[in-house]
Amino acid sequence: MDYDDNSISEKNMFIVKGRFKSPENNIYGLLLIVLNPDSGYESINAIVSTYSEIFNNEPHTPWNKIEEIITNLKWKGTYNVNMTGSIIDQLKSISDDKSTGQLLYDNVYNYDYDNLEITLFDILNRIVHDKKLVLETGIQEINTEEYQNTKAGKNESAVEEQETPDEGEEKSSDDSVILIVKPILAPVKGKPLFDLKVGDRVMIKIDPVSERANSFIDILGLRDYDQILPAPARVVDIKGGSGKNAPSEILTEIQPGIYGKFYEEESQVKLRMFDPAVDRTVSGAVAGGQKGKKVQRPVESYNEPAFSRGTLIMLILFLIIMALFAFILFINW
Repeated sequence: MDYDDNSISEKNMFIVKGRFKSPENNIYGLLLIVLNPDSGYESINAIVSTYSEIFNNEPHTPWNKIEEIITNLKWKGTYNVNMTGSIIDQLKSISDDKSTGQLLYDNVYNYDYDNLEITLFDILNRIVHDKKLVLETGIQEINTEEYQNTKAGKNESAVEEQETPDEGEEKSSDDSVILIVKPILAPVKGKPLFDLKVGDRVMIKIDPVSERANSFIDILGLRDYDQILPAPARVVDIKGGSGKNAPSEILTEIQPGIYGKFYEEESQVKLRMFDPAVDRTVSGAVAGGQKGKKVQRPVESYNEPAFSRGTLIMLILFLIIMALFAFILFINW
């Protein structure tokens, strides 16, 4: 979307860098907005997490370092996927609103930090909902050619990494990996999330959101045709606010060097705990396994109940109806 010619330099690009934190929700985030003098928005990126270390990255940090930090955190899975996506969508909506877009352009071009932060605060708070939200911004002006050269260098490095994907994971058993997982819920007999403690063993499923995740699913022997099998994981870290209504980010260990992370906004949900009598376990050292190859590993028997609870209830109701029907026939006879 085009804006007035006098709103931004014809030669330079302007990059907005920001960090924010919500004391009420115990979340921290980074944002990066690149303004192109020719076509409006070059790129918009952001990340939200419960890890306070994110807020240590000050706004005066060079834009490419901020971008690298955001990319690495997303690669490791240490972020809130839903809230991150919502904030990025809100930031992107600026380009559809000419008045708001022009206002942000003018604030950046004039280095008007106060009004810039007011505009961004309003956008962020539509998702965060915290009047005590802390926001700090920085503006970096950079020559367009310099920006493009930096991006080209980053892209070349990315291509080189793709030629030998995840090489470090296969060569070294000491390298750890963090995967996005989903907890198995048990609304009746599960353990409330707010009662969860380090050392507890919960049942999780690895989320097959990427080739890398699918590779570890196969390495751990957790795929049965098109179905992802659950696995036990030991809780090693719990991040989040205290209380029954505070969101939490849970880090679990599936195997040595292989971790699973999940985020729950509702701390009163009940998680299914590992039961050695019925749940399968993953065994064997797998950190050096071959990527993409399914490895058969000895596992404990996974004894599923012969009938589900719903099936048993239906069977009992059927027997009761048949008994009543037989009783009525007997009386009429």
